[in-house]
Amino acid sequence: MESNTYKILTNLIESVDLLTKMIFAQSVVISLLVIFVLFLLVSNYRMRKAQVSALLREDFIQHAQLLEDKGDFEELLELAYKRSLEFNHDIHVMWFRAVALYRLGRFGESLNTFGNIKKLDAVWNMYEVDNYIEQIKESMSGPKSTPT
Repeated sequence: MESNTYKILTNLIESVDLLTKMIFAQSVVISLLVIFVLFLLVSNYRMRKAQVSALLREDFIQHAQLLEDKGDFEELLELAYKRSLEFNHDIHVMWFRAVALYRLGRFGESLNTFGNIKKLDAVWNMYEVDNYIEQIKESMSGPKSTPT
């Protein structure tokens, strides 16, 4: 009888041990699934946020270009300022700010902003940036005299 009880208890202990291992394995699998789902949610959120940001950037660029084309440089400067509050290092914001300042005759600020563009990305729109910088330097130093 003791032998039977011993076998039953041994089997019971093995069953409990096996059940514990199975529960642990299921917990690991469920944890991995939860982590994977969270990763997917975060990735999806970031992708959507990037898409929205790109759309907002395109809207900004189109609106800013329209204001520049209309010659409404005060409004362009205001638009660039508002956009810079959220996207301070956006090169497009800096570009339209620099152009507006230049067109408004605020050459010192414009030169500083064009310089910041070159620091941020030396090759972005390089020829136009350099052209504006040269024009600003010429207008700030006065016309060059030619020998007669």
